Amino acid sequence: RIIALVGHEVEACAVVTFRSNATNTTQSFRIPNGGEQIFAAVMRALVSTRDVQVFYDPQLTTGCGPEPKIIFIKLF
Repeated sequence: RIIALVGHEVEACAVVTFRSNATNTTQSFRIPNGGEQIFAAVMRALVSTRDVQVFYDPQLTTGCGPEPKIIFIKLF
């Protein structure tokens, strides 16, 4: 589930925090520039508390921090 979203004037610096239902651990991600569809899906998941699956490559960041960028997100 998405448990937090911190907006930023620079889109690639927005931070999304995900909590795993299986392990209860959290992980943070960034939204890439041009990621309006990802941002919209994150917002829907946050306000609806729906389960999500986040797809990312741990080696790819947005350049705004060490967190990996979301490649795509699936809402359930």
